[in-house]
Amino acid sequence: QFGDSRVFVHNCTRKITGMTQLETTEMSVAQFFDRWKVRQAEEARVRKESTDADPAKEAEAGGGVSDLLYLKDWNFNKEHSSYGLYDWPQHFQEDWLNAYEESCVSDHRFVYLGHKGTFTPLHTDTLNSFSWSANISGRKRWWMLSPEFQKGIFDQDGEQLFDIRSVDESRFRKFQSISQHVLCFDQGPGEAIFVPSGWWHQVENLDDALSINHNWVNAANIGYSWKLLCEQRAKILQTVSTSDTESVVQDILEFKIGWKYESFHKLLMNSLEIESDKTEMLLNIVKAKEQSEEPQINAELKLRRLGLRMIQGIMHELSRTSACKEGLVSENREALEKIEQLLLQIDGSEFDVTA
Repeated sequence: QFGDSRVFVHNCTRKITGMTQLETTEMSVAQFFDRWKVRQAEEARVRKESTDADPAKEAEAGGGVSDLLYLKDWNFNKEHSSYGLYDWPQHFQEDWLNAYEESCVSDHRFVYLGHKGTFTPLHTDTLNSFSWSANISGRKRWWMLSPEFQKGIFDQDGEQLFDIRSVDESRFRKFQSISQHVLCFDQGPGEAIFVPSGWWHQVENLDDALSINHNWVNAANIGYSWKLLCEQRAKILQTVSTSDTESVVQDILEFKIGWKYESFHKLLMNSLEIESDKTEMLLNIVKAKEQSEEPQINAELKLRRLGLRMIQGIMHELSRTSACKEGLVSENREALEKIEQLLLQIDGSEFDVTA
């Protein structure tokens, strides 16, 4: 049914030289399953040829097995929206990231499918977003590390650790001091894992596994997204020539993390539109004095106030940076006036939204 869909497939036996990424190939889902069947046939041959349970002999017999491929980041939900792949809990539905990406080619709602032994190298998620991962079948092993201990996964040249299962401690000299803080656990079928903003994680499929992953950003973590952009820009400024223009810096930023100030500003503006619409709807309900809905309305107004405050703070900071184009400054000025008006209306309502 979905064989013609184009997907990106990662080769877990081939790392890109000088980078912390696996080699990636685009192919159809049908081609991926053809390669999957070849791999299964080769593994069956290896098992048949293996004369005993000696691991060394089994490894030697498996020398001819083909590449280990992992179908990742398939935007199934966006490509096949009518299929109704999944619903998600109410508390995860404040999702500015995928709302913004409704008009984009791709989004951050993914299907993952891989053989036993396929893995995702150590990384943090886009824009320091939240994410959840739900296993449909198969088991996964996770390694997670809080950002407060990330100094241990970089060498003296600032290069990042690729595979937490194999650490060269002569190179990553600080890893030993933080290794006890690495969380390692297994995820079974039907279980979901929540990844907080900025947490490093690596995942290995212990069986052939199918999972659904969803990244999202909202008022609770948009500040971490903005902090990431600022930190990465500062690092780039330390490495480029003083003659390079801000547009060059922004292009490098986009290459490194997939975002630059202009695209992030568009995300903020789209999120502001969402928050404004919700706020105005709630204020109309308040005016109608629907007493039976007061507890829910109060909670909702607090969420809208938080969202508007976060957008307001980041827009103020963005306007003050030399990276902000004049056009964005003008847009921000109008947006900030709108935010201020909405906040005054919220604070002037009969509800206590400051608690």
